[in-house]
Amino acid sequence: MEMSRTLAARTANWAETIQPKRFKWYHAALFFAAVTVAAGLSARSSRQRSREQQHEDDQDFYRKQKLPVWAPPAGLFGPAWTLNTLCLTWAGLRLLNKPGWFPNRRALLLLQALHWLDFTTFGYVYFRRKSPILALVWTPADALLNTAAYTLARPYDRRLANAYLPVMAWTWFATSVAAYQALYNPDRGLGLEAPIQLWEGEKAPFEDEETAGEPQAHLSDYSSL
Repeated sequence: MEMSRTLAARTANWAETIQPKRFKWYHAALFFAAVTVAAGLSARSSRQRSREQQHEDDQDFYRKQKLPVWAPPAGLFGPAWTLNTLCLTWAGLRLLNKPGWFPNRRALLLLQALHWLDFTTFGYVYFRRKSPILALVWTPADALLNTAAYTLARPYDRRLANAYLPVMAWTWFATSVAAYQALYNPDRGLGLEAPIQLWEGEKAPFEDEETAGEPQAHLSDYSSL
Protein backbone atom coordinates (compact mmCIF):
# COMPACT_ATOMS: atom_id res chain seq x y z
CA MET A 1 0.00 0.00 0.00
CA GLU A 2 2.76 2.44 0.97
CA MET A 3 4.70 1.57 -2.19
CA SER A 4 1.68 2.20 -4.41
CA ARG A 5 1.09 5.56 -2.75
CA THR A 6 4.72 6.55 -3.27
CA LEU A 7 4.57 5.50 -6.91
CA ALA A 8 1.33 7.44 -7.44
CA ALA A 9 2.82 10.54 -5.82
CA ARG A 10 5.98 10.39 -7.92
CA THR A 11 4.02 9.82 -11.11
CA ALA A 12 1.70 12.74 -10.36
CA ASN A 13 4.65 15.03 -9.60
CA TRP A 14 6.35 13.98 -12.84
CA ALA A 15 3.17 14.57 -14.84
CA GLU A 16 2.79 17.97 -13.21
CA THR A 17 6.24 19.05 -14.43
CA ILE A 18 5.64 18.16 -18.09
CA GLN A 19 2.01 19.10 -18.67
CA PRO A 20 1.14 22.76 -19.36
CA LYS A 21 -0.52 24.52 -16.47
CA ARG A 22 -4.07 25.53 -17.38
CA PHE A 23 -4.46 27.86 -14.41
CA LYS A 24 -1.99 30.66 -13.77
CA TRP A 25 -1.11 32.92 -10.85
CA TYR A 26 -3.48 35.63 -12.04
CA HIS A 27 -6.41 33.20 -11.85
CA ALA A 28 -5.47 32.60 -8.21
CA ALA A 29 -5.16 36.37 -7.59
CA LEU A 30 -8.64 36.99 -9.02
CA PHE A 31 -10.08 34.18 -6.92
CA PHE A 32 -8.37 35.50 -3.78
CA ALA A 33 -9.89 38.93 -4.38
CA ALA A 34 -13.33 37.47 -5.09
CA VAL A 35 -13.60 35.37 -1.92
CA THR A 36 -12.23 38.21 0.20
CA VAL A 37 -14.87 40.60 -1.14
CA ALA A 38 -17.62 37.97 -0.77
CA ALA A 39 -16.67 37.33 2.85
CA GLY A 40 -16.69 41.06 3.59
CA LEU A 41 -20.06 41.63 1.95
CA SER A 42 -21.69 38.78 3.88
CA ALA A 43 -20.86 40.53 7.16
CA ARG A 44 -22.10 43.99 6.16
CA SER A 45 -25.12 45.08 8.17
CA SER A 46 -25.95 48.00 5.90
CA ARG A 47 -24.92 49.23 2.47
CA GLN A 48 -24.74 52.76 3.84
CA ARG A 49 -21.85 51.88 6.13
CA SER A 50 -18.33 52.22 4.81
CA ARG A 51 -15.91 49.32 4.88
CA GLU A 52 -13.95 51.02 7.68
CA GLN A 53 -17.10 51.58 9.76
CA GLN A 54 -18.17 47.97 9.30
CA HIS A 55 -14.72 46.74 10.28
CA GLU A 56 -14.85 48.82 13.47
CA ASP A 57 -18.35 47.53 14.24
CA ASP A 58 -17.21 43.93 13.78
CA GLN A 59 -14.23 44.39 16.08
CA ASP A 60 -16.43 46.16 18.64
CA PHE A 61 -18.93 43.30 18.63
CA TYR A 62 -16.14 40.77 19.18
CA ARG A 63 -14.64 42.79 22.05
CA LYS A 64 -18.02 43.05 23.80
CA GLN A 65 -18.39 39.29 23.84
CA LYS A 66 -17.47 37.45 27.01
CA LEU A 67 -14.21 35.84 25.86
CA PRO A 68 -11.82 33.25 27.29
CA VAL A 69 -8.39 34.35 28.46
CA TRP A 70 -6.80 32.64 25.43
CA ALA A 71 -8.94 34.53 22.88
CA PRO A 72 -6.82 36.38 20.27
CA PRO A 73 -7.12 40.17 19.94
CA ALA A 74 -9.56 41.39 17.29
CA GLY A 75 -6.75 42.82 15.20
CA LEU A 76 -5.18 39.38 14.70
CA PHE A 77 -8.06 37.97 12.65
CA GLY A 78 -7.27 39.97 9.52
CA PRO A 79 -3.61 38.87 9.20
CA ALA A 80 -4.47 35.28 10.18
CA TRP A 81 -7.16 34.92 7.53
CA THR A 82 -5.02 36.63 4.92
CA LEU A 83 -2.41 33.92 5.48
CA ASN A 84 -5.03 31.15 5.53
CA THR A 85 -6.65 32.39 2.33
CA LEU A 86 -3.31 32.72 0.54
CA CYS A 87 -2.33 29.17 1.49
CA LEU A 88 -5.64 27.63 0.45
CA THR A 89 -5.77 29.63 -2.78
CA TRP A 90 -2.34 28.26 -3.62
CA ALA A 91 -3.55 24.76 -2.72
CA GLY A 92 -6.57 25.18 -4.99
CA LEU A 93 -4.37 26.33 -7.87
CA ARG A 94 -2.06 23.35 -7.36
CA LEU A 95 -5.04 20.99 -7.28
CA LEU A 96 -6.60 22.40 -10.43
CA ASN A 97 -3.32 21.90 -12.30
CA LYS A 98 -3.01 18.29 -11.17
CA PRO A 99 -3.84 15.59 -13.73
CA GLY A 100 -7.38 14.24 -13.52
CA TRP A 101 -6.17 10.88 -12.21
CA PHE A 102 -4.33 12.40 -9.22
CA PRO A 103 -5.51 10.45 -6.14
CA ASN A 104 -8.39 12.13 -4.27
CA ARG A 105 -8.34 15.15 -6.60
CA ARG A 106 -12.13 15.34 -6.91
CA ALA A 107 -12.67 14.91 -3.17
CA LEU A 108 -10.08 17.58 -2.41
CA LEU A 109 -11.72 20.03 -4.81
CA LEU A 110 -15.09 19.35 -3.17
CA LEU A 111 -13.60 19.99 0.26
CA GLN A 112 -12.14 23.26 -1.04
CA ALA A 113 -15.54 24.33 -2.37
CA LEU A 114 -17.18 23.57 0.98
CA HIS A 115 -14.45 25.50 2.81
CA TRP A 116 -15.02 28.60 0.67
CA LEU A 117 -18.76 28.35 1.25
CA ASP A 118 -18.13 28.22 5.01
CA PHE A 119 -15.60 31.06 4.81
CA THR A 120 -17.75 33.45 2.79
CA THR A 121 -20.87 32.91 4.95
CA PHE A 122 -19.26 33.04 8.39
CA GLY A 123 -19.44 36.83 8.52
CA TYR A 124 -23.18 36.66 7.96
CA VAL A 125 -23.91 34.23 10.80
CA TYR A 126 -21.51 35.76 13.33
CA PHE A 127 -21.32 39.49 12.66
CA ARG A 128 -24.60 40.14 10.86
CA ARG A 129 -26.85 37.66 12.69
CA LYS A 130 -24.72 38.01 15.85
CA SER A 131 -25.04 34.32 16.60
CA PRO A 132 -22.26 32.70 18.67
CA ILE A 133 -24.08 29.36 18.40
CA LEU A 134 -24.07 29.38 14.60
CA ALA A 135 -20.42 30.45 14.73
CA LEU A 136 -19.78 27.34 16.82
CA VAL A 137 -21.30 25.26 14.00
CA TRP A 138 -19.38 27.01 11.21
CA THR A 139 -15.94 27.04 12.89
CA PRO A 140 -15.43 23.34 13.70
CA ALA A 141 -17.07 22.43 10.39
CA ASP A 142 -14.31 24.36 8.62
CA ALA A 143 -11.68 22.73 10.83
CA LEU A 144 -13.01 19.27 9.94
CA LEU A 145 -13.10 20.08 6.21
CA ASN A 146 -9.47 21.16 6.15
CA THR A 147 -8.33 18.31 8.39
CA ALA A 148 -9.96 15.87 5.97
CA ALA A 149 -8.25 17.60 3.04
CA TYR A 150 -4.86 17.40 4.78
CA THR A 151 -5.38 13.70 5.46
CA LEU A 152 -6.32 12.96 1.84
CA ALA A 153 -3.48 15.00 0.33
CA ARG A 154 -0.56 14.06 2.59
CA PRO A 155 0.21 10.58 1.21
CA TYR A 156 0.51 11.91 -2.36
CA ASP A 157 1.69 15.53 -2.14
CA ARG A 158 3.14 16.84 1.10
CA ARG A 159 3.56 20.38 -0.21
CA LEU A 160 -0.14 20.45 -1.00
CA ALA A 161 -1.00 18.95 2.38
CA ASN A 162 1.18 21.47 4.24
CA ALA A 163 -0.85 24.33 2.74
CA TYR A 164 -3.75 23.22 4.95
CA LEU A 165 -1.75 23.39 8.19
CA PRO A 166 -2.20 27.13 8.96
CA VAL A 167 -5.99 27.07 8.56
CA MET A 168 -6.21 23.77 10.46
CA ALA A 169 -4.29 25.22 13.41
CA TRP A 170 -6.32 28.44 13.36
CA THR A 171 -9.78 26.89 13.05
CA TRP A 172 -9.22 24.25 15.74
CA PHE A 173 -7.93 26.98 18.05
CA ALA A 174 -10.85 29.24 17.08
CA THR A 175 -13.25 26.38 17.84
CA SER A 176 -12.27 26.53 21.52
CA VAL A 177 -12.94 30.29 21.53
CA ALA A 178 -16.25 29.82 19.70
CA ALA A 179 -17.36 27.17 22.19
CA TYR A 180 -16.68 29.52 25.11
CA GLN A 181 -18.57 32.36 23.42
CA ALA A 182 -21.55 30.14 22.65
CA LEU A 183 -21.75 29.08 26.29
CA TYR A 184 -21.27 32.45 27.97
CA ASN A 185 -22.97 34.93 25.62
CA PRO A 186 -26.60 35.48 24.59
CA ASP A 187 -27.41 34.70 20.96
CA ARG A 188 -29.27 37.60 19.35
CA GLY A 189 -29.60 35.80 16.02
CA LEU A 190 -31.43 32.82 17.52
CA GLY A 191 -33.03 34.76 20.37
CA LEU A 192 -31.45 32.63 23.09
CA GLU A 193 -29.94 33.52 26.43
CA ALA A 194 -26.44 32.47 27.43
CA PRO A 195 -26.58 28.71 28.34
CA ILE A 196 -24.20 29.04 31.30
CA GLN A 197 -26.14 31.90 32.84
CA LEU A 198 -29.42 30.06 32.36
CA TRP A 199 -27.92 27.03 34.06
CA GLU A 200 -26.80 29.25 36.94
CA GLY A 201 -30.28 30.75 37.19
CA GLU A 202 -29.33 34.16 35.80
CA LYS A 203 -30.65 36.01 32.78
CA ALA A 204 -28.44 38.11 30.54
CA PRO A 205 -30.41 40.87 28.81
CA PHE A 206 -29.82 41.42 25.11
CA GLU A 207 -28.06 44.56 24.00
CA ASP A 208 -30.46 46.92 22.20
CA GLU A 209 -29.46 48.34 18.82
CA GLU A 210 -30.11 51.88 20.08
CA THR A 211 -27.82 51.49 23.07
CA ALA A 212 -25.10 49.48 21.33
CA GLY A 213 -21.69 50.80 22.30
CA GLU A 214 -22.95 52.69 25.37
CA PRO A 215 -21.57 51.62 28.76
CA GLN A 216 -24.20 49.76 30.75
CA ALA A 217 -23.90 48.06 34.10
CA HIS A 218 -25.50 44.82 32.96
CA LEU A 219 -23.06 44.53 30.05
CA SER A 220 -19.91 44.96 32.11
CA ASP A 221 -19.17 41.26 31.94
CA TYR A 222 -18.98 41.45 28.16
CA SER A 223 -16.15 43.96 27.92
CA SER A 224 -12.82 43.00 26.40
CA LEU A 225 -10.24 41.32 28.59
